[in-house]
Amino acid sequence: MLSTDLYLKALFGAAVPIDDICLVYPLTIKQIIGMGEEKYRQQLNLLTLTSYDLYEHYKKKGIKVSEDIDVFDNLMDSCENDDYFLLDMQEAFNTFIREQVQILSDLRIIVIGNGIEKRIMDKKKFFEFQNILRIQNRIPIAEEIPEDESPMQRKFRLRREQVKQAKKRQAEKESDKAVSFHDLISSLCVYNIGINLQNVGDLSIYAFHELLDRIQEKEKYDFDMRAILAGADAKKVKPKNWIRNLRE
Repeated sequence: MLSTDLYLKALFGAAVPIDDICLVYPLTIKQIIGMGEEKYRQQLNLLTLTSYDLYEHYKKKGIKVSEDIDVFDNLMDSCENDDYFLLDMQEAFNTFIREQVQILSDLRIIVIGNGIEKRIMDKKKFFEFQNILRIQNRIPIAEEIPEDESPMQRKFRLRREQVKQAKKRQAEKESDKAVSFHDLISSLCVYNIGINLQNVGDLSIYAFHELLDRIQEKEKYDFDMRAILAGADAKKVKPKNWIRNLRE
């Protein structure tokens, strides 16, 4: 069960514990720049794969799979069959939990730590780990599949997932067309809110995008208010308060 203060932890860059198994660390802008944005994206995408992602991947290759393909089992099989994939998985885990892992694909578990006391991440905990990563990196969280899910419930859940993923891809496409990471960083630094090139690197990636989104919401609110004061039709221009939950 995800903690209700997870978003606040992500905002301040605080690590999130998964029981006594491990801590999940949100990366800072400086850390992402240091490892390279492309590598960061590759490792994050690897660990936050969804059934829908896998379905689309296999569909492009002409391979028939279930829309509900099990992500954890698929990753375990890939680790077992491809040594390079296994190394990529281990490196990705190390980036976000700052510990070494052993992926025992035959046992379907991930062993964390190299000391005497081993900690185990199974399929259920991996799903929790994925959603923590998603929140920290502003990716839509995935729904847990109910054990007694009916065919109708499954149909609606898959549909919600498709809509969610479509929105995610569209946002990424628009973001890529609009401005680069470099431009976003320099843009935030000129807003006169105390963020500059000396301290912007210390922001968590969540805080960085939260501030940008909040600034844009405030600008739109101010613009709409000025438009109404200048005589715009109040029925068509409806200012939306920027002090609200932007995660909905």
